[in-house]
Amino acid sequence: MAHHADDQLELFLMRLFRGAGGEGLGGMRSNSVVEGYRTVALVRPLLEIRKQSLIDYATCNEVDSNEDSSNRNIDLERNLIRHRILPYLQKHWGKDLHATCLRTMKIVSVEHSFAEQTAITWLASERPTPFAKLHTAVQRQIVRIQMIKLGVFPEFNRIEELRTHIGRSISAPKNRHIILNASGKLSAHELTQTLIHSPMVLKMSDRVLRQDLFGGNLIVTPTKKPSAFRDGTEFFDADKIGGSIRIRNWRSGDCFQPIGMKNRVKLQDLFMNKKIPKHVRHQLLIAENEKGDVFWVEGLRIGEVAKTDAGTKRYLKWHWARS
Repeated sequence: MAHHADDQLELFLMRLFRGAGGEGLGGMRSNSVVEGYRTVALVRPLLEIRKQSLIDYATCNEVDSNEDSSNRNIDLERNLIRHRILPYLQKHWGKDLHATCLRTMKIVSVEHSFAEQTAITWLASERPTPFAKLHTAVQRQIVRIQMIKLGVFPEFNRIEELRTHIGRSISAPKNRHIILNASGKLSAHELTQTLIHSPMVLKMSDRVLRQDLFGGNLIVTPTKKPSAFRDGTEFFDADKIGGSIRIRNWRSGDCFQPIGMKNRVKLQDLFMNKKIPKHVRHQLLIAENEKGDVFWVEGLRIGEVAKTDAGTKRYLKWHWARS
């Protein structure tokens, strides 16, 4: 392939404006394969050479060359960058802009490759480091690699939604939803008819309560003081909850007051703001205290009604994890 250094710089700016990650900003590689055809190798020997150098060589050696007339059509993104944006940047930031950007591309590409290889090694390990302890860059690559294998486009916002909301499903092509569990493994499931469970009432006591329910595991531990937080763990004021807890699926019309908010709002509005798919909402669990007030909603902040404060005497450690 005849891609050269100017092509590389234009591609860098195009991807930068689109918000690309390390792989995209790293640009074209000198050696690669055609996506979907692993036996077809691509070699780009001219990536380090500027276009003007190629033109000068062709002129000096009387090599015939041709330029496509469409290259001057600034309605095309690449040509707009080439003829309008790059000259402006060079005027204000100097002619070394090419070298500076190409150096940045090399740095980003190498650092991306490191994070990607670390993620590949982690995925292949039989006893990997806990996902939560990994560097954010490696976590993102782990999610990204698994999304590609599942045939899901690894868009940044979707990667972040999965990575930062363990156990929350997001919609995917082919009538599926995907979920990242606490161990860092991504799974895809076909959408099925919404399963609504009958409410379950749990009696509180001074002992640890362990309960398998609704596709997950709940551990409720009475304690006199809060301990370290971990994924899926919250702390509530035990006296504000009372002697029993009622757990059920979300229903249209449910209201909730997340911690820090002054008033109750409809859960449906919160779900819409969080972009939680409709098919997922009815499968989410909520917990009500003895008075019937919602104090916990799966995947959201805890409720104001049962938050701990300076007057809390008894704490309730709440840990929920999807199977």
